[in-house]
Amino acid sequence: MSIITAPPKYLPSDQAVPLSSGSKISFSHRLPVASVHKTSAAEVLLARDSSDAPGTFWLDPDPGHPVLFDHPSDHVAGMVLLEAFRQAGRALGAPLHPAGLSASFTAFAEPDLPVAVTVTPGPDGAARTGGPGRMRTAEVTAAQRGVVLATARLAYPTDRQETP
Repeated sequence: MSIITAPPKYLPSDQAVPLSSGSKISFSHRLPVASVHKTSAAEVLLARDSSDAPGTFWLDPDPGHPVLFDHPSDHVAGMVLLEAFRQAGRALGAPLHPAGLSASFTAFAEPDLPVAVTVTPGPDGAARTGGPGRMRTAEVTAAQRGVVLATARLAYPTDRQETP
C-alpha cells in the first residue's frame, strides 16, 4: 500500500459561515452498518440524502469515536477520510478491503463544514505482477465548498472473494 501526499494547505475560512455552537451537520440518514461492514453505527462515517446522485455521500463521523477522534483538532484527520473512502467503495459493492491504495491530500477539511465524498468506478487495471487476475479500481474524491481535499484510487482484485 502506498500513500502519496501533497503539501497541504488550509482552506480559507474567513468567508465560511460557522455552524452555531454545538450544532452538528446532519443528513437524511447514515449508511446502514452492514453496508460498510461495521458493527456499530458510531463507526459509519458516511450519510446520504435521498436526492444525492449515486456514488455521492457526505462525511458524517461521530466525533465521540475513541480512535478517529482521540484528541481535539481543528481539521478532519486524514485517517477519517481514508476510512470514508473505503466505506464509499464498499457501499457501492466493492470487496471488503482494497488490495491497494494511492491517495493524495491537497487541503485540510474544516470539521464544521460539509464534506462531499464521491466514488466512481475507475478503469480496470492491467494484470497484476506476481499474481493472478486483474484489478478493478474505484476513484474517490473528498471536497468541501467546491475545493478538492483529497483523492484516492482504491484497487480490488477481481479474483478475490470476501465474505461480507
